[in-house]
Amino acid sequence: MQVLLLEAYEQLELDVGKEVDRALGRQSEELDRLTRRTTFLEGHLEKERAHISVLEDKSAVLEAQLEDALARNAQYEAGVYGLPQVGCRAGCVSSKSMLKHCLQQDICMAMYMYGGPA
Repeated sequence: MQVLLLEAYEQLELDVGKEVDRALGRQSEELDRLTRRTTFLEGHLEKERAHISVLEDKSAVLEAQLEDALARNAQYEAGVYGLPQVGCRAGCVSSKSMLKHCLQQDICMAMYMYGGPA
């Protein structure tokens, strides 16, 4: 009877050892998979950060260009910068009919200045 118990105990130890080895193998495989996934995601994150950095730089440049264009446009409208006779006053732009009127005046003025039919 003791021999049977010893054999059963030894078999149990072997079975438990095999099960532990299988569990450790599965755990190792899962850890490797998660490590590869983490590495991939970190690489992707770095690419996204670099892309966002480029976009932020471009955005800053575009915002500066917009500010310059708005300032230059204000100077045009004020008649300080460029050809004051070509630009319409800020009040004209507020209504479509006044804008159309200003454009017609500008076209007539340009045609008159450059010798076209008036």
